[in-house]
Amino acid sequence: MIRTMLRLRARPGCEPAVGPAFETVAGQLGALAGNLRHELLRDALDPRGFVVVTEWADEAALSAYRRGPVAARLAGLLQPLTEPADGPGYPLLRETGDGEGPVYVDVELTVPRDRLAEFHRGYPEVVRRMTAIPGYRREQLLREPGSDIHHIFAEWDGAAPFLAWISDPAHASAQAGPIAPFLLDIRRRLFHVVPDADGSSYPTTGWEADVHRTTDVLVVGAGPTGLTAAVELARRGIDCLVIDKQATPPGHADKAIGVHCRTMEIWEEQGVVREAMDAGIWLTGNMVFVNGAQTHRMSWELPGLPYAHLGLPQYETERILTDRLAALGVRPRRGAELADLTQDADGVTATVRTADGGTETVRARYVVGADGAHSRVRERLGLTFTGGLGRFPQLFMLVDVDVNWDMPDGHLLRFLHMTDGQMDGMLVCVPLRGEHRYRIATLAPPRFFAQTGGRDAPPGFSEELDEPTIEDVQAALDRLAPPGTRASNLRWSSVFRISHGIVDRYRDGRIFVAGGRRPTCTRRPAARA
Repeated sequence: MIRTMLRLRARPGCEPAVGPAFETVAGQLGALAGNLRHELLRDALDPRGFVVVTEWADEAALSAYRRGPVAARLAGLLQPLTEPADGPGYPLLRETGDGEGPVYVDVELTVPRDRLAEFHRGYPEVVRRMTAIPGYRREQLLREPGSDIHHIFAEWDGAAPFLAWISDPAHASAQAGPIAPFLLDIRRRLFHVVPDADGSSYPTTGWEADVHRTTDVLVVGAGPTGLTAAVELARRGIDCLVIDKQATPPGHADKAIGVHCRTMEIWEEQGVVREAMDAGIWLTGNMVFVNGAQTHRMSWELPGLPYAHLGLPQYETERILTDRLAALGVRPRRGAELADLTQDADGVTATVRTADGGTETVRARYVVGADGAHSRVRERLGLTFTGGLGRFPQLFMLVDVDVNWDMPDGHLLRFLHMTDGQMDGMLVCVPLRGEHRYRIATLAPPRFFAQTGGRDAPPGFSEELDEPTIEDVQAALDRLAPPGTRASNLRWSSVFRISHGIVDRYRDGRIFVAGGRRPTCTRRPAARA
C-alpha cells in the first residue's frame, strides 16, 4: 500500500471553499483503479491548514492517477484556494517495508467534542516533552472534518528509536500523560519512506500533477470566450484546464457590454441566463444625433425572439461564467501564462509559466486559444491577424459615469459632430444598470495624443498617461450632448485604442483560436471612490 500526503494552507478567506472543492472530485478519486483511501484532513491547530491523503494499492495505480485527468482536476480546483503549507512536506510512504530512513507513525484516536478543550490543553505539553526523546523529529495533529477522529502523525529518525520508545511502559506517563485518557483506544500505523531506484527518498514536488499535467482540453484565457468554451466542455463531462495570465479577474472595468439575443439563448442552455438578466439592463433601442439633431431612432424590441439584447459589463459576464464553471468542478488557474506549445499526432504539449516564477508541462488532446488581441497561441502558430479596419490611429477615452439628461431608458445613444462632411467628434453612450448610469466612449482630449509625441501609441504605452477626469468627460458632453447635460460620479476612466483584425485560419491541427474583435485598452482603469 502506498500513501501520499500533501500539506496545504488555504489563502485567507478561502478556508470554507477548500472542502467543497475536494468533494467535487472525491467520487472520481474513489472510482479509480487501485484507490484505497482519499480524504481531506484539517490541521487541528491551524484553521487554514489542510492535508490531502490518498492511499493506493501499488505504485502503478498511483502513477496512473498522477498522469490522469482526476489529479489535474483536483489541482485545478485547490490551487487557486491554497498555497503550500509552511515547513517540510511529507514524502511518498509505504505501510510495509523496512530500511534505514525515517518512519512516520499515524495514531488515530477519538476526542469527544465535549472533551476537546481538555485535549487541547494537554496536547502542547505532550509535544514539548516529546522533543526530548532521542529519534523523535516532529508531528502534526490532524482531524477528520465532521467527526471526533483525530490523527497524531509523527516523524521519527527510524523504526528502531520509535520501537524502543513504545516498548517502555513508562512512556505513557512520562511523555503522553497529559492526554493519556484519550490513548486507551487507538489505531496505530507505521509507514516507511518509499525509495527511488538509487535508494534515496522518493522526491516530492507538491501537487502530484505539477510537473506533467494531463487534460482533454487546455483553454488559454479566462475571458468570456474561454469561459464559455470551458463551460460547454465541462457540462458535457469533458475534462478541461483553464489558465489565464492575469492573477485576478477584473473587478470593475471592462471593454465589452452588449450581449446579443442568441447569446442569451445559449446562456439559458448553460443555466446562467437568470443571473445575467438580474445583473444587466435590457437594451431596447438606438438613437443617433448629428450636430445636435436627431437623425435616427430604432427600436430593438424583438417580439418573435425569446430574449432581447442585454447590456451587461464584461466583468459581470466573467463573474457569472466563472461561477457556473466552478459549479461544474472547474476553476480557472490565474497567474498561469502559456509560454510555449508544440503538437504532434496525439496531442499538444504546453509549457506554462506559473505565478511563483516556475514552469510546468501540460499535456492536452486539444488546445483552445482564447487569449485575446495579444494571443500567445496565435503567435506560436504563426497566424496572421489582419483585415477589417486594422488599428485606429485615434486615442479614445472610456468612462463609467452618471448623466443627468432626459433620454429614453435602455437606448444606446450616438452623438456625432460633422464639419464639411467629415466626422470630427463622436460620443457613444451605453446604459448600465443603475439610475442614469452610462458607459461612455469618446475621443480622448488632445493632451493624451500630445503625450505620445504624435506617434501611434501601442497597447500598454499609456501606463505613462494620466486618467481622464470628470472635467474631460464634461467637455465632451458640452460639445456633443444636449445643452445642460451634466456628468457626475466618475467611477473609473481609461484611455484606449481600437484595433480590429481577423486571423487567417481558426484551426491548426489540434489547436484552435477563438474570440471576437474588441478594443485594446492601453491601461488598466483605476477604481474611484
